[in-house]
Amino acid sequence: MGKAARKAASNATERFRERQAQIVKAAVPILNVNGVAGMMLADVAARLDLVPTAVFYYYKRKEDLAA
Repeated sequence: MGKAARKAASNATERFRERQAQIVKAAVPILNVNGVAGMMLADVAARLDLVPTAVFYYYKRKEDLAA
């Protein structure tokens, strides 16, 4: 793997982790009010102006996000 390819892979990993952090930050207030049972990934997506499938890409289940 060349230097450019490693840098691109590193940037993609960094963007992935940044988006995960944004999703967690958006989910915390919902979890505090509704708990895990009352949280829907669609609600988290709406707080970030994303479609729900975008959140599903990072967290397959709401329990994964709550953890």
